[in-house]
Amino acid sequence: MEISIKEFIKDKFLDLNFSSYKLIIDVSKEEFIKNIKFLFLELLYTLYFNDKKVKIDDCFNFYSNNNIYIDYKFIHDDAELLDTYLYLEAWYRLCFEIDKTNKLSFNSIYELENLNEFQEKAVKHINGPFRLLAPAGSGKTKTLINRILNLINNGISEENILALAFNKKAEIEMTDRLQKFGINNLEVRTFHSFGNQLLKNNCDLEFGGDDSEFINKCILEEILFNKNIDIKYVDDYLKLFSKFKNELTNKNDMILNGKNIYNIFIEFIDKLIEEKIYGFDDMIYFTLKLILENGKLRNNLRLKYQYILVDEAQDLNNSQLLLIRLLSLPKNNLFIVGDDDQTIYSFRGANVSGILNFEENYSCCITETLKINYRSKANIIVNSKRFIDNNKSRIYKEIIPFNNEMGDIELFVGKNIIYECKKIVEWIKEQQLKGIPNNEIAILYRYHEYEYMLKMYLLINKIPIDSNDNCFKIFDDVMPFLNFVLGKGNYNDYKKIINIKKYYIDDSELRKITDDQKFLKYLKKNNLAFLALKLKIYRNILRKKDVNFKHFILSFHLDKYIIEKFDDINRNILNNILNALTSYGKLKKIYELFLNNNNKEVLKKENCIVLSTIHKVKGNEFNSVCYYHLITPKCDIEDERKVSYVAFTRAKNNLLITTVKNDELKFVKEYMGIK
Repeated sequence: MEISIKEFIKDKFLDLNFSSYKLIIDVSKEEFIKNIKFLFLELLYTLYFNDKKVKIDDCFNFYSNNNIYIDYKFIHDDAELLDTYLYLEAWYRLCFEIDKTNKLSFNSIYELENLNEFQEKAVKHINGPFRLLAPAGSGKTKTLINRILNLINNGISEENILALAFNKKAEIEMTDRLQKFGINNLEVRTFHSFGNQLLKNNCDLEFGGDDSEFINKCILEEILFNKNIDIKYVDDYLKLFSKFKNELTNKNDMILNGKNIYNIFIEFIDKLIEEKIYGFDDMIYFTLKLILENGKLRNNLRLKYQYILVDEAQDLNNSQLLLIRLLSLPKNNLFIVGDDDQTIYSFRGANVSGILNFEENYSCCITETLKINYRSKANIIVNSKRFIDNNKSRIYKEIIPFNNEMGDIELFVGKNIIYECKKIVEWIKEQQLKGIPNNEIAILYRYHEYEYMLKMYLLINKIPIDSNDNCFKIFDDVMPFLNFVLGKGNYNDYKKIINIKKYYIDDSELRKITDDQKFLKYLKKNNLAFLALKLKIYRNILRKKDVNFKHFILSFHLDKYIIEKFDDINRNILNNILNALTSYGKLKKIYELFLNNNNKEVLKKENCIVLSTIHKVKGNEFNSVCYYHLITPKCDIEDERKVSYVAFTRAKNNLLITTVKNDELKFVKEYMGIK
């Protein structure tokens, strides 16, 4: 069968009913180059994928040199030209391979685990691009592991397989599971560790480690200074540069304060190379630069990593997407697994179009969905699916419960956030009475700021929590005032009180203040008489009776100080915290509470309730989950729906959703099926 390139470009039709083909290149070189991506993906690769014999009269002979240099700046200058180079190279590379026999011999080295029909389709597939959609709880890691076993059974060497994990935790889990089968020579890497190793082996560069941020700042400050640009903007530049490297931003979009900063960015990159240093942010970006500019290395990597598997594909950014394209061309033996419904890292540059539009860059792609959810009870699955189906920019998926058992789903609408916390305490105690271990109970929330009062409320009720920071830290600067009025003040308290009130006192003067009376006299002498009077009044009152803690905070204007100091504390949040503490007791009781909980060890007991933002527990599962303070967002509605979907699908058996009356309850109604 003869195919005219000219006619194929025009008609876009390929008849696959023949066993052999002759491609007639009857267009100009310019026309051929202009259409090379389409010609490679829809013609040459399609023929290759379908095991057709192909003969091509190579009338252009672009690459007499097999190891071409591609300028990395095309990433930002001209992405279309970069594509042209890559697909021209892929065309000629595949021409060398297309008539070679590549028959694999099956040798049952490993026995595969029990797989459902959807997992088996993904596992048994070998050559060509494959997109596996894996909703929560559908066994994606099991599928990945068994696919690797099947590749090895089909004669593919461990050394020719590369598995790229999204984070270190997933890398360790996959490595451990493979080692149980005796597989030790297969590379399982995060994208960053893969890039880091490649740079170490092929570049005269050194990783800057913990000093990278400082070094980058110094280098950029020098560049800005030489250009007469105020170095106070250095952090803004660095933040944007990180974004440019992850998202591969077009040079015309590199704008800061109304000015294009592309040239400064390139000068910064060149300076890092000159100084032979790179940081965490550079690991993938510099790897792209290395692979593009070193044709020999690029082709050696493709020969080595003939089969590539990528986990959590929905969370890849543009630099990661380009890296897997560079490695997989021209044969595109690329297996990606992920769930576009769980794309919750867009704020870090994750580009969900990588998985949504996978077929555009990988022709002959096969797509399969892992339809069976093994994690959650049937009603949790049904409600979660109904909820996420409200998103429009997604791939529709059928999700089937493994069994039809029903879990407990409860909705609580509180008068305010304090009522939500009270409900959560009751709910936790109910879970404990069911015999559920504390570490199988998780309270999840959208924003870090929500946790202050919740953690405080749980500790007040003697419920152990798993947390790395002390929720009472916002009151660290209140303690010196409390110490003084309760007659326990010392040298350090005097200093902190004065500094908090924005009155500087040097150590030489402070050493003269050896007791409370001298401290009060010092305050009066230095125009802080009103502060001295209030401290004295509260001390005298507390000798006779207890006082209201919130009144004490407001009296010394410590509320304003706390709000100024903590970015994630606003007036409303602080009022809620103070109201919760006021309901717990008066000043002396709260003081004892602070003292007892001022040690981080209290927050690190074994067998604790898990408290976490939703982003931190992605990939985890719990017997019982509470989504605390679910508020319908005002914007980015589809992205926020994905975050909530991730929270709901962490639950195996029990789910509590708490919200407040003044919310419009859109998300709650969608999940509960309320019209």
